[in-house]
Amino acid sequence: MRKTIYCLLAVCAICSVSAAAADSAMSIIVSCKPHTNEQFAAGELKYHLEKATGKPIKILSEDAAPKSGRRFFIGNVKALSAIGVDYDAFEAEERMVCGVGGDVYLAGGEMKEDIADIYKFTDAGTKRGLPDVRRMDWCGLAGGGTLYAVYDFLEKEMGVLWLWPGELGEIIPKREVPCIDGVKRKGREPLLQRYLWHDFEKSKAVRNGNTLFGWSSMENATRHNDKVRLWKTRNRVGLRHIFNTGHAFTEWYGRFGKRHPEYLAMQPSGRRNGFVDGRNMYYPICV
Repeated sequence: MRKTIYCLLAVCAICSVSAAAADSAMSIIVSCKPHTNEQFAAGELKYHLEKATGKPIKILSEDAAPKSGRRFFIGNVKALSAIGVDYDAFEAEERMVCGVGGDVYLAGGEMKEDIADIYKFTDAGTKRGLPDVRRMDWCGLAGGGTLYAVYDFLEKEMGVLWLWPGELGEIIPKREVPCIDGVKRKGREPLLQRYLWHDFEKSKAVRNGNTLFGWSSMENATRHNDKVRLWKTRNRVGLRHIFNTGHAFTEWYGRFGKRHPEYLAMQPSGRRNGFVDGRNMYYPICV
């Protein structure tokens, strides 16, 4: 009789452990046809949560979502309507972090089509294991409110920081994912356009193996640029409005030099001319 009781207790313990493991299993849920930035956001969440918790996490489409466990709903999923969120009401780059019933919802608005075109991924980036920006390399790899909601969650709930490009700059504390039930946080990047110029990859000096920028080979420059672009993405370098601005006042001397010399700044030489190699290329404006 006693052996039978021990056996029953052992079975119950095993079942309890199995049930607890099932309940704590984490999964990332995306729509059946996720936006490119939503796919990128899901991959970023998976990478950081697996490093923080040491547990494997699956990315699943919404039609294959489990009924239990810790679920992270990413982007424009049908489950948003169940918590009273209208995805179409999000503005460009607006983000939302929401916790309901043990689930986490990370969603936000994408850019307008003409802006989102900047973030289209190319085959070149895919071959290197990272998406790549087709143009405007001073932006990050991707943008949009859903991706920024993921980064907001990782920073505030998981304590993640990205101090500088590369894995050594990643601060990912070892910890479990906290329950955020009752949290409904919204936000938006305050600046319409955020960028840092860094792209030396296309520079002729780099391609020729010149060490002017610190690179002895194109491969090293490319590897560095991939790390920088990812770092800039995580720090929300991007835009939701394009400002067309000139590069420099290269023609102002010819246009105004004789009629309005006071428009141009006085140089130490006493002349109001340019200042690059004596070629009068750039003309500082008198303020």
